[in-house]
Amino acid sequence: MIRKIVFIFFILLLAENGFSQIADGGPCGVIPKGKPQRIKGGEGVPPLPLPATPLRRTERKRQPSPPVLIGKITWGQKRTLPEPDGTSFTYFDWNLDPSDVRNLTEFANRNLVIWYKPTNIDLNKFSFDPDEIPILYITGFRPISLNKRNIQMLREYLLAGGFLWGDACRGSKYFSDSFRNLVKEIFPEAEFSPLPLDHPLYHSFATIEKVKYSQWVEGSKEGAPMVEGINIGCRTAIIFNPYGLSCSWDSNHIKEGARIVLGEDAMKIGLNMISYCLGYYNAGRYLANPRKIVQNESTTPGSFVFAQVQYNGDWDPCPPAFINLIRETHRSSNVPIEVKREEITFNSSKLLDYPFLYLTGGGKIILSSEEKKGLKSFIENGGFILADSCLGNLEFDRSFRTILLELFPQNPLTPIAPNHQIFNVLNKIQSVSYSPRALKMLNQNSDMKASESVNYPPYLEGVEINGSVRVVYSKFSLGTGWVTEDFPFIPSFSNNDALKMGVNAIVYSLTH
Repeated sequence: MIRKIVFIFFILLLAENGFSQIADGGPCGVIPKGKPQRIKGGEGVPPLPLPATPLRRTERKRQPSPPVLIGKITWGQKRTLPEPDGTSFTYFDWNLDPSDVRNLTEFANRNLVIWYKPTNIDLNKFSFDPDEIPILYITGFRPISLNKRNIQMLREYLLAGGFLWGDACRGSKYFSDSFRNLVKEIFPEAEFSPLPLDHPLYHSFATIEKVKYSQWVEGSKEGAPMVEGINIGCRTAIIFNPYGLSCSWDSNHIKEGARIVLGEDAMKIGLNMISYCLGYYNAGRYLANPRKIVQNESTTPGSFVFAQVQYNGDWDPCPPAFINLIRETHRSSNVPIEVKREEITFNSSKLLDYPFLYLTGGGKIILSSEEKKGLKSFIENGGFILADSCLGNLEFDRSFRTILLELFPQNPLTPIAPNHQIFNVLNKIQSVSYSPRALKMLNQNSDMKASESVNYPPYLEGVEINGSVRVVYSKFSLGTGWVTEDFPFIPSFSNNDALKMGVNAIVYSLTH
């Protein structure tokens, strides 16, 4: 018989930030069973490539156990709360919402049509292999602390393609501060930043633009989702909710002073978090194993070298992208090409040695006045730039447009005509396949309403100087299409079309 435990709720005496003492952080409760919720979604979510063991014919046809998707980290101490009748109740720091991740996983299984389960995980006994458990989840009210070995192993786990979720139960400042400090120990160079509304996480299944908060959240009771993250390459590997989701995942119970996202909105964010991690799992594993190529120490005179711009910002979000582009350029053209990549800054004295530059990023571009002068001089002296908004990032898009408008006010970025030579210089590109997000953006700015099955003409923008296109820009992600793994939920081209356009840009830069 399955026994249900009913928790007795206590009202906290509030102090600053809505909490009195850390010791008052008791459990929230168990969610009552309700009708399945259905949320309309966007792109499909691929299941993780976890092996399934077939049953022998002599074995009974018993339902096999689903693979584990989320591991809830156990930490802290066992604690006791007094009950009104003089007895006491025991709970654990890590498990204030005992049904949170189980209910979320069941909700995801129904809505995403997947089959996974959660488990509790002791880091001291964990292999730290993302193939075993792709997502680790830690929540609580009190400050957390982990030993140095576990901190180091968490770093290796995340670099290997795993994901880490943090959730401040009831919006606890104690937990939030300690989780930020923990992540700082894991990645001293990283800083949390709010995920912008164009982030793939907010579009991975349900489209999320506004959510409802409890009355104790500062400001409006309804506003933009306030999820924070830290990127490793092209994916957000650490996802943090400073305004708790776990209470709503568990029981939809709101304790006085709890700063949380309410009910269905909390479930939507959780569902999108699972969708995002499933969608980017293979990409994370791919990026965890760098594809190295043997680079020539010296450059053969007259050969092409792929040069990528370094700047203050996320300038190299997809390091292996250039390798397939170089290989495809070598395979499909007679361009003498060096199998190497050079990193160069706009204020380098060697800038004009490279007639072709690739500029990409996963966020805002920050250039000094000297770097802006170098960029302007490079273009005016015949240089060519292929610029690419990695993952279709809006911050990159806005900052790049602002810089170009400042430097070339008389030569704005304009759409390149479909019959332009850049679409015909080698590969004849008359139409391309777009992702659903890119199609939506095109439809919003076009009289033509296309379905996902209809190909548009290729869309690139350019800056023309003295009758020649010197800057080619794609607001739809190109670089992620040059690798062999998919990066879903973003505005992008198909991998094959992205490669063709990248090759054409290189050939065009060398022949014009």
